[in-house]
Amino acid sequence: MKDAKISWYDKFYQDKKILKTYAWYTGLNELLFRNKIDVDGKAILEIGSGAGEYLNSLKNSDGIKVGLDISQTALKIATSNSTKARFLCSKSETLPFPSNTFDIAICCEVIEHVGDPQKTIEEIHRVLKPNGILFLSFPNYYNLIYLAVRIVATVFNKPNLISLQIVDRYLFYFSVLKTFSKSGFCLVDKKGTCYSHQKIPLLRFFNRFEHIYDMLNLQFISFHPVIYFKKNG
Repeated sequence: MKDAKISWYDKFYQDKKILKTYAWYTGLNELLFRNKIDVDGKAILEIGSGAGEYLNSLKNSDGIKVGLDISQTALKIATSNSTKARFLCSKSETLPFPSNTFDIAICCEVIEHVGDPQKTIEEIHRVLKPNGILFLSFPNYYNLIYLAVRIVATVFNKPNLISLQIVDRYLFYFSVLKTFSKSGFCLVDKKGTCYSHQKIPLLRFFNRFEHIYDMLNLQFISFHPVIYFKKNG
């Protein structure tokens, strides 16, 4: 019998006709640009690569691109659109690679959904080379507007209000930074982004002002901050 979590993701991807460019990936690209990070020739791993939208769009001449996901449906879509990237089925808690393999790891909107977040963090740290880079994004409930929506969705059993998944933790900016710091990562840079809410017009209006998060150094209240970490050592 198929795991309920895997079934959820298979269903999510089976009717996915349009591959989107999400706000956190746009934020990631901005961090690459403003920190002058050259991805050419690098070994890049994306954990929770989904339908492969970002990894397939990322150009890294003479480099390696590997995406991991637990959904075979997502992997089929990613592979069918592949531009040099390889896509494998794997859980984040047991990455199928030797230590010190990758220069860059990407983990966008995944850490809140995994079975064992701490083990996932340890595995990312293990497979990164010394001074390797991690780009992380997650839903941050210091954004009080979205926290209120999440509470309403939970209390009134309306999971589709914000597309709640089988495993969907509350995460908060400073506690996430603390956890990664204790796990051998140091903060280098950050970018505040928001994913426009599809069902509440007022929230879509507020998301237009996401550039203010960076201008006023308020990334900690953005709903989808993108964090640039570096592996210590």
